[in-house]
Amino acid sequence: MATRINSNYRDALIQQIKDAGQELINRAETLVHPDLELITDFYIYLNFRQDEFPEISCTTSVVNKTYIDRFLGKEKNDAEN
Repeated sequence: MATRINSNYRDALIQQIKDAGQELINRAETLVHPDLELITDFYIYLNFRQDEFPEISCTTSVVNKTYIDRFLGKEKNDAEN
């Protein structure tokens, strides 16, 4: 009996992984916002829990653009002096 349940769970999990892959393909353009600059890291998390809907979550890290602009402006001013 346990072998049959394991096989059913395995088959369901495989299908959920395939579905998540297709969802990532479908949403790829919107997962990375076109206005984002200076991306340093991008993580995708896939969560598959029994008896719950599968979830996809993303985390994007960016460099502080305001700081970089100020820093580069300071370097430019220093070079001109």
